[in-house]
Amino acid sequence: MNVLLLTDFSNTSDNAMKYAIEFLQNSKVNFYLMNIHEFNFEKTKGKVLGEKVENTLQDLQSKIQELKVLSSNSQHRFKTMFSSENLINAVRRSLEEHKIELIFIGTLSQQDHSHPIFGDHAYELVRKIKCNIFAIPSGCEFKKPKTAAFPVDNSILPANFESNILEQIEYFKSLKFTLLEINNHSAVKLSADDNLSVAFTSELFLEIQQQYDFIFIIGKNLSLCDRLLHSEYGLSAKMPVYIPIYVYHG
Repeated sequence: MNVLLLTDFSNTSDNAMKYAIEFLQNSKVNFYLMNIHEFNFEKTKGKVLGEKVENTLQDLQSKIQELKVLSSNSQHRFKTMFSSENLINAVRRSLEEHKIELIFIGTLSQQDHSHPIFGDHAYELVRKIKCNIFAIPSGCEFKKPKTAAFPVDNSILPANFESNILEQIEYFKSLKFTLLEINNHSAVKLSADDNLSVAFTSELFLEIQQQYDFIFIIGKNLSLCDRLLHSEYGLSAKMPVYIPIYVYHG
């Protein structure tokens, strides 16, 4: 498996990378650690620019050493990537060149969505990049996931689409998924039932976080993605997020 780890060397991105190592501890993985720095080439002198690039590459190597210590899997391989393109172009290029199958990104709290890489652009990444994405909230500590909430809109997806997806993802096969059929007319209390009909309210969002280890959503369910992840009016922009969100693109 080829996995992209996006970093800006912050605690938030460090936490997401550590989560990735723990989550994939038993898998054979090529990790690509990428930093994106949009330089102003016209205003930055050549010598200064060279020093900045060299420092960034050294920082990437340092992060790799930290991740190697965390990993106990001899089949984990680490490589560095550096780009001066914008986030979307840089990620698209990495997907093409390295056949990336999964992206880990750290996400900030609702109080700080102005970050140039991991603020509003996290939502942009989800909408524009057709790759599976694991968004890890700042401060979320890894624990082996056992349960996941799977909100779906059956008016958009074909029958049995959910079960077909889960059968394809090797690292999710041991998890218990609860399907939440989303609608705008009713809301019910969460229970141990496998299928529930609910409205995606802020109360439901908080309850999901209390009862499940992460949330699994499908990228083509645009209304659900917006309701949960939009950088201005999504629930994650207005409320605390404590558990990871996995966006499936196939």
